[in-house]
Amino acid sequence: RVLFRSATVICTVGTGMHPLAEHLPWARERGRIAVRPDLSVADTSNVWALGDCAHVGNGRWGVAPPTAQFAVAQARHLARNLAATLRGQPTQAFEHRSRGMMATTGHLKGVALVGPLRLGGLPAWLLWRAYYLALMPTWGRRLRIFIEWTWSMFFSADITHLRFTRTADEWTPSG
Repeated sequence: RVLFRSATVICTVGTGMHPLAEHLPWARERGRIAVRPDLSVADTSNVWALGDCAHVGNGRWGVAPPTAQFAVAQARHLARNLAATLRGQPTQAFEHRSRGMMATTGHLKGVALVGPLRLGGLPAWLLWRAYYLALMPTWGRRLRIFIEWTWSMFFSADITHLRFTRTADEWTPSG
């Protein structure tokens, strides 16, 4: 076994559409649902898409990556556009500037690039957790998640509390 030190981190994370969205009839761009700049689905009306299932342009920054940071920004933007549509006002094109990049690379380990600040290891992992904890909608949920995350730092997962769900491929209608 050979061990060596490196400052390079290689991480591959798959993202993709929900199996239900894969069967929808709308036009695709790079394998995702094609949307207009305001997040409405191309070639249809009163249908909107965002996140992993949509190919979203990002103003002057090209294409929005399928990350949680951009999905949250898209959700907020879409909410404003839906409200504008209901009021009969024009919608706005999505545009979001990245606040940085973060990823976990294992238990208590992560990488982060926020402006000129580069972090690795435990500090990056804690920053990643703090950022996503702050996005939770209520203080009750934040507290519950904080307790669960803190517990998991010291104790391994209890298999009796893991949820197992079937994928769309395993599901067949009865009858």
